[in-house]
Amino acid sequence: MLDGDPTDRAVIAALVKGVPSGFTAQLKPQRVGLGARACVLLTVDQNAWRSVSELRAEVPYAEHFSLVGGDFDVLVLTRTWLVFDESPDREPAERVCGIRRSRAASP
Repeated sequence: MLDGDPTDRAVIAALVKGVPSGFTAQLKPQRVGLGARACVLLTVDQNAWRSVSELRAEVPYAEHFSLVGGDFDVLVLTRTWLVFDESPDREPAERVCGIRRSRAASP
């Protein structure tokens, strides 16, 4: 076995035995080029929660989803390298079944 301190040896032994089931890494978004952020507020049809909820895995660059109360139902924090404009070519979120209204704002 490799020389090292007791912690190194314990970690290597655990790896050899297959104890860890996986690893994660937290990246700094700006360092990987995801410097642009936006909060997207959605108003959702009450009977469409399931279909909208399933979109969470499909939305690229969505960092966080929260249910909120008030004028909007869902808050989505997104990160991307793109800066979005209000051009008519942009596909609105309202085209997704169940989303009645959306608004984007910089956090």
